[in-house]
Amino acid sequence: MAVNEIVEGVMNGLSTWLTDIENGMSLIKDELMDSLMQVKKEQIKQIERIFCNYKMNIENLHGCVDDLSATVLAVFEGLKKTQMQVQQEAKHSQDDIEALKDIVKLIQN
Repeated sequence: MAVNEIVEGVMNGLSTWLTDIENGMSLIKDELMDSLMQVKKEQIKQIERIFCNYKMNIENLHGCVDDLSATVLAVFEGLKKTQMQVQQEAKHSQDDIEALKDIVKLIQN
């Protein structure tokens, strides 16, 4: 009977030891999963920050394009006005030339 008791004690001890190992492994697994989730959360936050920065950069680019478009339109409007003024000045100059020709004809006659 003493051998049976010893074997039973060893088996109980081994069973308890295996249970402790399983519990320890479970705790390690939980800790690793928590750490992994924390790392994933941090990576997701970093990715979100990157995308947010990209979005802001794109919005800024849209603003720059809008500003550039407005500037180009203003330049073209200015060029149109300048062209019209030059055409008017050319017309006035042509009218002045015609008037001077008429004066020269009158003087010659």
